[in-house]
Amino acid sequence: MGKSASAEDHELAGRFLAAEELCLDLASKYTSTITDNEKRRKVQDHFRAIAGALYCGRLKRRSLFQRVMLTEAVQRFRKSRHEEERWESDLLAVYGDPQYSLDRRRAALQELERFRKEWEQLEEQQYDEIVRLSLVTGCHSSRSLRLIRRLKRDGPDKFFDRLDSVIRRYLKAKLGGAPWASSGKPDTLLGFSTSLLQLLALEWLRDKDALWRFLEACLSRWEAVSDPNGIHYQNVLMHNVCETRIALDAKGNNLVDPKTKILPQVAVWMKGIGAFSESNQSAVDCLRQRSSRNIRKVKAEFENKSSVTDLGTN
Repeated sequence: MGKSASAEDHELAGRFLAAEELCLDLASKYTSTITDNEKRRKVQDHFRAIAGALYCGRLKRRSLFQRVMLTEAVQRFRKSRHEEERWESDLLAVYGDPQYSLDRRRAALQELERFRKEWEQLEEQQYDEIVRLSLVTGCHSSRSLRLIRRLKRDGPDKFFDRLDSVIRRYLKAKLGGAPWASSGKPDTLLGFSTSLLQLLALEWLRDKDALWRFLEACLSRWEAVSDPNGIHYQNVLMHNVCETRIALDAKGNNLVDPKTKILPQVAVWMKGIGAFSESNQSAVDCLRQRSSRNIRKVKAEFENKSSVTDLGTN
């Protein structure tokens, strides 16, 4: 029996799956016919940026109340640090002044040590509060989901005709000096930001057909990876659990026993959450084959310095 895959192997496979979601391999594939190396790299960068902007959900802005709370928390933190520095300076001055009695100097040092412990706890609490208030509470849904629905509803011809009209409208507005074309605000027709429209327009002017083929391939990929019952989603769950050794139940308890073989536990857990329907042994065999195949594939890709290394260095 072959050696079990390590956590590092599963982490590498997870990176490869993330690279597939970002269509890094498709960016390379649909620019492979460009002979000029510098031009090919530039177009690849454009394609990757377009795919990333369409697939990744945009972070929601913090509300006015959240921004006020964050500002007040930062002010409290700075005030506490100022008071800490002042008290420390005063107590050190007492401790270092020979005019005070030895008992008073020792008391000042003990008091300083006690304050430092309190300040350390307070600083940690205030830092946690600032981090919590700094975190954005959610993301807007991915543009890719909206575009997949439009493509299914309208069909390829109507879909790309509409996208063609959006890009033409942007270029016309850009040439005419329209404020919205440089403001960064979304275009209302398809919800594209100006930076994304600019990238689409650059590739539309270079080779519209190549851009359409790349986008159609991306949308097909995203439809597959967003399927909760699809192979990609199952692979993501499998490699994540095998890497982290964490699989939580509905109560937040970790069901993984580190002393037991991991894949049978993953199969049971995935079946329990509805991500797998096969019998236990069939599920284990299927996951074992997928795990081995994915890891072999990603190692070969990694050696060739392809999309996985790009994901790790971008």
